[in-house]
Amino acid sequence: MTLHPPSPGILWKDYRIDTPTFELSPVEKPDMSPYLVHMTGSDAIAQILAGDGAPIEIPGDTGFLKAVVPQYEGLSQLFSRPVVCFSESPLFALDFFRYRSFRRWQDDQRFGIGFNKARLAERGVRPVIYLDSEIRSQLRYLQTQGDLLHWKLTASSATDEKLRGLVDGLAPLVFPLLEDHDYQGFMWEREWRATSPEGFPFSYCDIEIVCCPSEEEDVIREALGDVADRIQFVRTWLEYDDVTSFLQQREELRRPFVLAIEPEATLPEQIAGLDQQRALHEVAIHSLEGFVVLSAQIASRGDMARRELEALRTKKTAIEHELAKAKAQQRKQNDSRETVVKRPPRHGPAVG
Repeated sequence: MTLHPPSPGILWKDYRIDTPTFELSPVEKPDMSPYLVHMTGSDAIAQILAGDGAPIEIPGDTGFLKAVVPQYEGLSQLFSRPVVCFSESPLFALDFFRYRSFRRWQDDQRFGIGFNKARLAERGVRPVIYLDSEIRSQLRYLQTQGDLLHWKLTASSATDEKLRGLVDGLAPLVFPLLEDHDYQGFMWEREWRATSPEGFPFSYCDIEIVCCPSEEEDVIREALGDVADRIQFVRTWLEYDDVTSFLQQREELRRPFVLAIEPEATLPEQIAGLDQQRALHEVAIHSLEGFVVLSAQIASRGDMARRELEALRTKKTAIEHELAKAKAQQRKQNDSRETVVKRPPRHGPAVG
């Protein structure tokens, strides 16, 4: 439904999108995603699901993401803390990573595990903080001085403790803005981080998305067991190709394709020019036909996603209703038990 400009009879509330921010999807806002995805390679995803590297023994239906210090070629880290990295990029945009980073392409990072963004936020996962060089140096100075002086920077130990907590909390999330770098930094990663140096264990039930080629899906499903039936398996590079092809087609149609014919041109030159214009129009028509087909495909996928989203929201509402009823019943049972326990005993005649 198209949102019209303000006019009599048009109510904004009939059109508004009130989805919570962490749940916004590309259906509502194309640059948003309700998922946080950890991208990896084919060998690594098997190790992650097997829980390899976990500091303690974990259950069989639990995976583990190891915390590591982010590595970027040619970039020295000012805050080298081990973290677990995720991206909030929409699924259709994730394959950009392989085009931007040789290492990611070499690792064949078509594989990934996606989690609900709101749930990971509850577990303390946070977006990266991009700071320019001046603010970053100030934070580094505060960190260095704090360590040298054993965090006795002020006359108040409580204030010192707050300062130390602030620096320790920010340090794992800080990344250079690189505003003066040739590539202008890494904001395109849309990065979030789990900052515990112990890593990030997760239940298979926490997984909502798995990115993988179709020929690898059965192996991953087998590793996940029955829980795989409720996980969405996606091919992010196909979605990326669809969207970029769509935009490239549109861009090509914007380019001028008519060549000017000089007024003093001879008849053969006019014929040659007109023939070239005809050929260029044929190319444009062919491109537009492909554009129309691709538009229809994307529109149909969008309609399908909207229907599925509405169905899921309806189901979620029903589940929440049932959950509220069950909790109310549990409270009622607990109240009944407390009443029985607190009731004074009745004294009957003595037996003896």
